[in-house]
Amino acid sequence: MRAIKHLAVYHSFLVWVITFLSGQIGWVTATAKLTPNDNSGDNLNTNVNGYLLGLGVKHLFTKNVYGFAEANYIGYSAGSATAADSFPDGQVTSLGYTNTPTSYNFLVGVGYKF
Repeated sequence: MRAIKHLAVYHSFLVWVITFLSGQIGWVTATAKLTPNDNSGDNLNTNVNGYLLGLGVKHLFTKNVYGFAEANYIGYSAGSATAADSFPDGQVTSLGYTNTPTSYNFLVGVGYKF
């Protein structure tokens, strides 16, 4: 996957005096690329769209120091591409693929508010 772009809405809720719970929902687009092992340089590319869902938590340890954790899931639509090659004897060979990618990412950290 490359050239990933997304648009998301992010909202936080106060669940305790010093703890916030957040959610994220959005739209994602990316380019899926298939590179054959034959060193021909022929790549198959297809654009896929999908959705992003995320949850997070932020906890204030002091007035300026906080910890956070976030998890995101991205589900893409199916993408497909086909390439064809012809030989001097007239035969045609084609290669095609269909891919339905998914992605998970997790982020944990400590921050300082100035």
